[in-house]
Amino acid sequence: MKKASLKRIELIIFLYCLILSVLLIIGNIRLKTNFSGEYVQSALLNEKYKSGINQIKITFPDGYKFSFNKKKSISIDNEWMCDAGGITFAADSDTITKMLEVFCATRNFIQLSDDFTSWNQFDLTDEQAINVSFYESSGGNDILRSSLFFGRSTSDYSGVYVRNDRKPTVYRVEDNISTYLTDNANFWADLSVVGENTAHESEKGFLSVSINLYGDNTQTKKLYNDGSESFTSYMHTLLSLRGSGIASERDLLLVATITAEKQDGKSVSVRVFSHADDTDTSSYFVSNRTNDDESYPEYFIEISGWTYRNLLPSGLM
Repeated sequence: MKKASLKRIELIIFLYCLILSVLLIIGNIRLKTNFSGEYVQSALLNEKYKSGINQIKITFPDGYKFSFNKKKSISIDNEWMCDAGGITFAADSDTITKMLEVFCATRNFIQLSDDFTSWNQFDLTDEQAINVSFYESSGGNDILRSSLFFGRSTSDYSGVYVRNDRKPTVYRVEDNISTYLTDNANFWADLSVVGENTAHESEKGFLSVSINLYGDNTQTKKLYNDGSESFTSYMHTLLSLRGSGIASERDLLLVATITAEKQDGKSVSVRVFSHADDTDTSSYFVSNRTNDDESYPEYFIEISGWTYRNLLPSGLM
C-alpha cells in the first residue's frame, strides 16, 4: 500500500477520534450540568418551623385547592379546619401531624437539572405540578416558609420529582410524600362521630346521655352513669364510632339528637339526619359541629344504617 494512502487512512482515523472526543466532552459537560446525580441531605420543610405552621395549602393542576387552617378555641386546642370544594370541615389532626413529620424528615435530594426548560419532562411546570405551601404565623402575619412543586413519580414509584419556588433546580427524593398529595377529602377529614378531640376522652368523664328520636312516635331515653357496665359500653360505642366519609347534602330530615353531658358541665351533641323521603335507611348523616341547633350544618359525616342502630340503646330500636 502506498504511503500516501496510509497517511490518508491515519488522518481519517485521527479526525474520527478527534470528533468522538469532542462529542464525549460536550456530552460529559451536559451530563454534569443537567444530570449531575449529585445529592445533598436536607428536608422539604425546616424542622424549626414545624410547631409554628398554622396554614397549609395544596393546589392541584386543575385548580382544586385544599386550605388547612389551625384554629384555637376555648374548648378545642389547635383544631385543624379545611376549606375545599366550597365547604369547611374538621381535618384529622393526626393526619396533619404525620404529614408535617414526613416533610420535616431529613432525606437525600438528588439533583437532576438546573435548567427550568427541563420542568416539562418531570411534570413540574406550574400547570402540571401539585403545589404544597406551608405558612407560619409571626407577628400577626402569615409568612410563607416553604413552597414546593411535586411532579410525576419515578417509573418504579420509589421517588418523586420536586422543585421549590426559588430556583429552577429539579430534584428526585424518596417518595413517602405522594400519600399527602391527594384531593380525596375523606383522607383529610376527621371522621370520628363525636369529633376527634372528644373521642380521646374517657367514658368515665360523662354523667349521662339523652337520646331523642323524632317522628310520628317521638321518644326520649336517658342513661345515667351509675357505674354500670352498660353505660360504659354505650359511651365507648359512641366515642369510638367513625363514619365512612364526609358529605354535603341537602333535603335531609333530623331524626335523632344524642347529647352526652360531661362532669365539667359541658356537653357533646350529635345530630343524626336521614334522607327526607325516609325510604333509604342504608345510610344516615351526622353533624357533630357546635352549630346552633336551628342551623343547617355545612357538611355531614356519613354513617351506615348499622352504625346508627348501634347508637340506639335497647327500647328505642
